[in-house]
Order: sequence, then C-alpha cells, then structure tokens
Amino acid sequence: MFESLIHRRFTVALILLVFLFFLLNIAGLMDLRLYLTPDFALRENLISHLLSRSQLTLQFARLEFVLFILTGILLAISLPLLSPIKASGLTLACMLAPVYLALSQPGSSGLLTMEYHLLTILILFAVNVLLSYFIQTREKQQLMDIFGHYVPRELVDALSEHPEGINLAGEARELTVLFCDIKGFTEISEKLEPRQLAAFLNAYFTDMTRILFKHGATIDKYMGDAIMAFWGAPLPQADHASRAVSAALEMQASLIPLAEAFSKKNWPPIELGIGINTGVMNVGNMGSEYRLAYTVVGDAVNLGSRLEHLTRRYAVKIIVSDSTRNACQNFRFRELDRVVVKGKENISRIHEPIGLLQTEETALQEELTRHQLALDHYYLQEWDASEHLFTELHASAENAFYYELFLSRIAAFRDIPPDPGWTGETTYSTL
Repeated sequence: MFESLIHRRFTVALILLVFLFFLLNIAGLMDLRLYLTPDFALRENLISHLLSRSQLTLQFARLEFVLFILTGILLAISLPLLSPIKASGLTLACMLAPVYLALSQPGSSGLLTMEYHLLTILILFAVNVLLSYFIQTREKQQLMDIFGHYVPRELVDALSEHPEGINLAGEARELTVLFCDIKGFTEISEKLEPRQLAAFLNAYFTDMTRILFKHGATIDKYMGDAIMAFWGAPLPQADHASRAVSAALEMQASLIPLAEAFSKKNWPPIELGIGINTGVMNVGNMGSEYRLAYTVVGDAVNLGSRLEHLTRRYAVKIIVSDSTRNACQNFRFRELDRVVVKGKENISRIHEPIGLLQTEETALQEELTRHQLALDHYYLQEWDASEHLFTELHASAENAFYYELFLSRIAAFRDIPPDPGWTGETTYSTL
C-alpha cells in the first residue's frame, strides 16, 4: 500500500512536469519546433510575437488557454488514480472541449491551436500509460522474486500468468502442512565446528528443498534445523495431501545418498522426523510493518507440528493425521495410535505412510491387517488378544520399539486399568 502511494505520487509529479514543459513552450520560454504538415506548425517564440502586438494578457485570458490549464491539471492528478478504461474515457472527454471550441470559432487566431491542445492531452495520457506499465511490471517482478524464495519456479510462472489467484491479505483455506526436523541435532551440532555446521545445514536444506519444490510445496520457513512447508497456496492444488506424503517419503529415501556424501566429509548421518496434517488454515502475509512473511497459522498447523514431535515417541519416520490419510487414497498406511496432544481435546488418529498402493504386496497387506487387528483389540481393552498379536508382530518387525511400547502399555493396564470411558487414546500433555 505504501509503495503504491509513492508510485502514484511519482506518476502525478512526472505528468505535471510534462504538462509544465508544454505550458512553457506555449509561452515561448522553451522552444519546441515540430512540423507535422505545411498547415500545422507548433508556434515558436510566441511571447515575442504577442508582445509585439501587445496582446499577451488578452491571449492568456482566452477560454482555450484556461481550458488547457484546467485540463492539464485534471489529467495529471486523475490519470494515475483511475483504471485504464476510466482513464481512457476521461482523456477522450477532455479532447472533446478543444475540438468543440475550434469548430465553433472558425478562423479565430489564439495562443493555442486545437492541434497543440490535443497533442498535449495525448502525450499526457501516453506518459501515464507507460509509467503505469513499467511500475506494474516492476511490482509484478518483485512479487515473483519474493515467491521465488518460497515456491518452485514452475509455480512462480503459474503465478505470473494468473496473478488473480494470489491473495496476500489472508484467507481460510484447506491446506496440508509439513514439519521436518533432524533428530538428535543438538548432539550433531556439538560435534561440528561452526563453519562445518553451516555447510552441513546448507547441504541438508538444499537437498530437502529440492524435493519439496519438486512436489510443488511452498517453503514457509527454516527454523534452526527444521523445515516448515505447505501445499494448496498461493495457488490451489487439489492433491495437496498426496503431494505432501509423496515429498515426505522421497525426503526419507534421499537420506541414504545424503549419508554417503556426508560420510566422505566425516559428517554424521541424518535421521528425520516428519509430521503432516491436512485441515483449514489461515494463509497470507502476516507480521508487522517492519517485516512480513507469507505463512500459515491455525489449529491445524499446530497439530502438524505436534505430529512431527510424536515421531520420536513412536520411533517412526513419518506421522500423518487422519485427515491427511483420508485424502490420500493412493497410499498405504499403518495406523499407529489414538492420541490427544497439548492444546487439543479431540482424539486424533495418527498413521505412518508405507508407500504407494501395490496390489502384489500380499505379505505386507497381511501384516498390516494383523497390525490393525492388534490395535482394535487394544482399543477395546482385550489385552490377551492384543498382546498375542503384538508379540507376533514384534518378532518380525523392523521397528521393534513400537511394539515394545504397546506391550509395556498392556502390562501397565493389567496392573492399573484405564479410566471408564477410555477408548484407546494416549494423552501427551507436554507436546
């Protein structure tokens, strides 16, 4: 808003200067020699010409001169404030008056010819159009440069073609947010020198951002070693939840070659925790008059952050909410638990994405079926059946910690049963 006001004032000032140039030329203080046809010559040295006939005061008092002054001031002030259509209409209306005066007083000899009056109006209009074009182009480029730090180049190009899709003022929209954090980063930072740590983070951020941009994410911010990104804004993305899950899986897969590159520099490997949630969030420019950021806020955003922290509690790489899981029908998931996190009263079902659906993976599907059955028994407080299935799954599981967690919970519930009305949820009051 402030920059727009400056641009308008600059345009008004410049158009006034152009108008002053033509006014001075009329008076003969400046000399503009322009011959269009033998019958049309812009008058030169008018002051000396009129003084010799002692008619200067009378000429300045003529209607066409007063009209010229009023028209110039009106156009200089109004054109920068009007839309292109209204500015064109005003310019056309201003041109009618000198034409009418010239036709109604044929043969009259005054200080201003109709042609000079019309030429001045057209030049003022052209100056306004050119200034508006350059200013809008500059503002558009600035906007694209800003978003270029947040979104992929392809999305920037789409924004430039459809700027009407950008709403910086803020709006409520269903989006998907992703939080990514390095597990054990404190220990890693203690092992590296400051320059090494900076290079370590730059390499990590570059690789992760490349993957996020590949899947059309908007980078919200980098927070220490964490990354916050979202999908569905500034331009809508119908498959924003699937894009987020795909990006998370690829980010985890990229850690293998990244670890190899890090080992050559004697840097420790990275283990990531990723939390994803889908829901209604407020998105737009937020901050203060000194600094703004295009970001998302809201309860759904907070839940995404809580899910990232829960990856450590369950020793899994990715956790998504129930709303994200329901929006991704092309992925296979493993339900992890029912939780109540800090700041929320409702129970949230959390899931771990396994990968894309592949019908030939019958063994994996059988394992997931048994896993879900074990959880169902657990939720119903059927400890024996649940313990039996969890024990079998623990014997062949890659993530033994997860099943040990539930087996320890069952043992604790045998000694101290949960409260009446308990439906299997675990409350985390410190997350």
